[in-house]
This record gives sequence, C-alpha cells and structure tokens, in this order.
Amino acid sequence: MSINITIRVAKSADHDAVLKFIREHYYKEEPITISHPEPGHTVDDEIFSMSHIEHDTILMAFNSDNDEIVGILIAGPIELGDADVMLEDAKKASKKWGDILRLLAYIEKKADVLGRFNLDTVLHCHVLTSHKKYRGNGIGQKLFEYCFENARNLNYKLMSTDCTSIFTTKIAEKCGMECISTVTYDEYNELLGERLFQPQEPNFEIKTFVKKL
Repeated sequence: MSINITIRVAKSADHDAVLKFIREHYYKEEPITISHPEPGHTVDDEIFSMSHIEHDTILMAFNSDNDEIVGILIAGPIELGDADVMLEDAKKASKKWGDILRLLAYIEKKADVLGRFNLDTVLHCHVLTSHKKYRGNGIGQKLFEYCFENARNLNYKLMSTDCTSIFTTKIAEKCGMECISTVTYDEYNELLGERLFQPQEPNFEIKTFVKKL
C-alpha cells in the first residue's frame, strides 16, 4: 500500500501512543528480545526507551492521508561510561533485562564509538520499527534521514545504531552509514560459556553503524 509520509518529533503528550505502537510492532519482532529464553519484553525496556522523549529524539512517522502512525524511531544520547552504567544496572535488574543490558554493554564496548571518534557524546538509535501494513514504503529510511537532520539541529556530530536484524542493516546501508563493528550471538554465548541467546534465522549478528553529521 503506497502512502505519503510525514514525520515529526514526539512530545510528552505522544508518550502513550508511541508506547502502544512499539508494543505492537517492535518488541514482538526485535531479535535480541525474542532470542532470549524468557518470553515477551520487560517493563524496564519500555521505561528505558520512553525516557528519550525528554531529549526530543523520538520520531513519529504518519500516513499523511489519515494521520495514522506508521513508524517510530527512538534515539537518545550515549556518553562516556554508559556501558559501565549498564553493567551496574544489570546487577539490580530483572533476569531478562539484566541479560540484555550486559549484551548491549558488550556491543558498546566492542564498537567503542566514542573512543574511536574522540567524542564525549553521540546520538544513538535504539528502536526503528514500522507498521506491518505499510512496510515497503521506505518508512525506516525516511526516519533515519529525518533523524540525521534532527541530530544536526541538536548539535550532535555523529549518529550510531546497533542493527539487530538484516532489515535494519539494509536500511542503514542505504542511508550511507558505515559498519564499524559486528557481534555474533555465537561469539557472545561463547564468552558467557552458555547458549543464552538463541537467535532466529536470518538474524545471527548485531552490526554497529555510524553516520558522521
């Protein structure tokens, strides 16, 4: 179904609408979430994602004809030491959220985006999702491109993202982003000494991409 798309920054009044959308269209498919043996997603994950609304870095895409939400991008700042904060938070978190935080910290430390580019902060995309009915309209690419411009306006020098699916990987590549690091689930499970995360085909790795702004 071909549609015209408009995009804007989400405000506090949009909180519930954004949360409802990612519950329906993101968490049920997100590879890290569904690769963990515990079903569903955690409330802590929702709280973390929605906390970025205060930074003016959550984007909403709409069908211009009827104002239906068709896509969401959630980004937020990452700063030096955030990986260590995640490891500390993991000690107090629920089992599933703690496991995910430790994996994310490993991904962040391996990519070392801030150290690699000698920056104190970058804008990081945490969530990219679109309405199942409207896929094929380039919604993800349009959200990324809008995010680049929004990040420039907020004075960020770099945007990064960890692509957990081959679909977001393809979108990042179309947007001219550069892959700087890859973590496979096998690699991480071997480090743990157990097969904790059990990925579903075709999403066997997480690729970190960056875009200079």
